[in-house]
Amino acid sequence: MSENKPDLFATKTDSEMPFDFDKLWLIFKKSWYWFPILLTIAVVSCHYYIKYTKPVYRATSTIKLEVQKEASNLGISNIASLQSDNLSGEIELIRSKLVAQDVAGIVDLNISYYAVGNILTTELFGNSPFKINILSDPQFTPYDKDYQLIFTDNFAFTVFEKDSKEKDVSPHKVGDIINFGKFKFAVQ
Repeated sequence: MSENKPDLFATKTDSEMPFDFDKLWLIFKKSWYWFPILLTIAVVSCHYYIKYTKPVYRATSTIKLEVQKEASNLGISNIASLQSDNLSGEIELIRSKLVAQDVAGIVDLNISYYAVGNILTTELFGNSPFKINILSDPQFTPYDKDYQLIFTDNFAFTVFEKDSKEKDVSPHKVGDIINFGKFKFAVQ
């Protein structure tokens, strides 16, 4: 007989309890102002994250060197060994300092251009609004020094060495030769 009595201390599981929409509406009415506040914070955060995060790009390249093996197919092994030496020579040519210097001269890696902002400084590789021509000997070219150009209009600017204690902010025009000691350059 005791088997048919209901258990008064038994608890219902989550799947057995119905969802109470009235309780949800009551909670929403008490704290409705948090939803627009959190939505506004999320949208503003996303905006500034997208605006001030630098894009990161990854590039790879592969060079394929083909060697014609028609002479080795005819049974002439000396020409095949010459072609193998030719492939080794091509690989060494690609790795040589001469080719690296030519590429550095073409790409102009000696000068870096940056746009300085209040929050973010961005490199302008290939998109610079002006070009620097170095006129002095390479032995007088200072490396790892920052020169700041502030344009007052389209053809006039001031230039100074960024970390120098002496701030010579004399005005210059585009095309003028600018001297910093023995280092000479022009802005075009």
